[in-house]
Amino acid sequence: MDRQITLLIPGGANGDVRRDVNIPQGMTVNAFLQGQNLNGYQLSTGAGHPLLAGTDDLFKQVDTDSATKVYATTPATQG
Repeated sequence: MDRQITLLIPGGANGDVRRDVNIPQGMTVNAFLQGQNLNGYQLSTGAGHPLLAGTDDLFKQVDTDSATKVYATTPATQG
């Protein structure tokens, strides 16, 4: 059974982009990002939450009891 999540991508010409996406069991974070054409991005489940590892099972990382949002960000660099 698939699970629906909301992907939030900051920025863009018209502000933040929001996509409702169904994910199957066993989908890794890396596979999800590739499928969304977001190579080089990272995912988290919200502010103050750690970034998810590329090999994490995204299906297992999202909450099953409420609408789930994941946030795509580009890696930060320190100068």
